[in-house]
Amino acid sequence: MYDRFQAGRKRLDSKSTQLSKILIKKLTFQTLFRTVLVVVTATLLCFFSMGLTWAAESSVVSPEKPAEYMIYQYPGVALLIRIDAVEMEFESRVYGAERALIKASRIPLRRIGPVYQFIEAIDTARQLIVEVIPAQTTDRSQISMELIQLPQNERNSSMQSDAFRLFSRAVDSTSANDSTTWAMKIYALQSAANVFEELGWEELRLWSGYYAAHLIFHKLHDEHSAIELARKVQVAAAKAGFAVIELAALQLEGAALLNAGTLKPGPSGEKRYRKIHRILGQASALADELGLQSERGLALFNDGIAWEQQEDLTQALIQYKRALEIANVADNDELANEIRNKAAFAYEAQGSVSGAIEMLDQIGNELTDEVAR
Repeated sequence: MYDRFQAGRKRLDSKSTQLSKILIKKLTFQTLFRTVLVVVTATLLCFFSMGLTWAAESSVVSPEKPAEYMIYQYPGVALLIRIDAVEMEFESRVYGAERALIKASRIPLRRIGPVYQFIEAIDTARQLIVEVIPAQTTDRSQISMELIQLPQNERNSSMQSDAFRLFSRAVDSTSANDSTTWAMKIYALQSAANVFEELGWEELRLWSGYYAAHLIFHKLHDEHSAIELARKVQVAAAKAGFAVIELAALQLEGAALLNAGTLKPGPSGEKRYRKIHRILGQASALADELGLQSERGLALFNDGIAWEQQEDLTQALIQYKRALEIANVADNDELANEIRNKAAFAYEAQGSVSGAIEMLDQIGNELTDEVAR
């Protein structure tokens, strides 16, 4: 049976090499058709009520077929584009005449939270096209876009523009992967948070702080600084009632604690693991309340990893099973296969070759189904 397990893994590796691109590219979530938008003049005096918002229609988009929006920019007016796509990573691009790229924005590994693009004021009117390009599959995700005009002659417009300009620059797409580039982006987000605090915009301050912690963890790989900042954001978000920010911060803190390394046996190690289980338990419960099932599945999956680090394979597999059921309900094939792969190794370590084979077979079947679709 063990030979069958090894043969199954070799077949899976070969199949994954051929089909991984297809798995990433085939997406099944809601989006918008191209829409022509004429925007009325608005100011930020009533910031959250003035923007025009559009949610996704029931059609499928992909990296090859992005969601498109056509918008209009008046002379002397800067534009603020707010895009949110729940439980999926994406890149947003803004094009001008003759498809000239004006701005591209992306936060690597971001799953929840809005992205803001600031378009500088111009002297002449123009039409722009906004493209939202998804990078992963999730049936329950929805794309929404809000457009706000920032007249440059309004009171406080300079401070408002400065804050969004800092945020927008920080999330500009880049192919650079050096620490200096990411440190500058983190500094811009922290500076934006300070300006938002002066303006009294707590939600934007917290999102800026969260994204700074996100990049500190994922790009500077400084787990301890990320944990500290994520914890501050989580506490403030819970106090202010911003549940989505609270969830994002809990997930980040849990992931950073896991990534900080396997803890040594003993009282201090047990205390840290109890903290990890508590944080991920909070994240799972909050994600369930918010209806974010992929986030719930991810929290349970990470909790399983924590149990596996503690060498409690029975409890780890219980959490993997719960996480897999939720990922399947959410139609999140990428997360489901990641869970199956981890569970296969846990079954093997436990001595259950049949369990490992079952997980590998499910991955292989899922990849085969993707080709068929």
